[in-house]
Amino acid sequence: MLIHCFLFLKKHKKSISEIAMNEYNSLFELVIKVSKALEKKYDCEKTYPLSIGDQVEHMHFHLIPKHKDKCSMGVYCFEKLSEAEGVRKSSDSELNALANELKKIIESP
Repeated sequence: MLIHCFLFLKKHKKSISEIAMNEYNSLFELVIKVSKALEKKYDCEKTYPLSIGDQVEHMHFHLIPKHKDKCSMGVYCFEKLSEAEGVRKSSDSELNALANELKKIIESP
């Protein structure tokens, strides 16, 4: 049985990067509370929080309980992602260069 819960933000946001820190904190408090309730209600191991928003341009989360007798969604998700995007092998130097570039973007005003 698939249990699937949606959480929507009251204010319209297209992406997680548009959420202010004070909104983020209260949003994730709710994500945690609902996750704990789902885990207790359905006796599941954990809850997967997922946010994609490709079909609806309004930031929302899907909370999907992981049942003890079911396989991990991580394997499935990354398998589908690699089918859609392809698998790119990167060298350590490429990964380090990318990490440094992202760090500069994050630290810039």
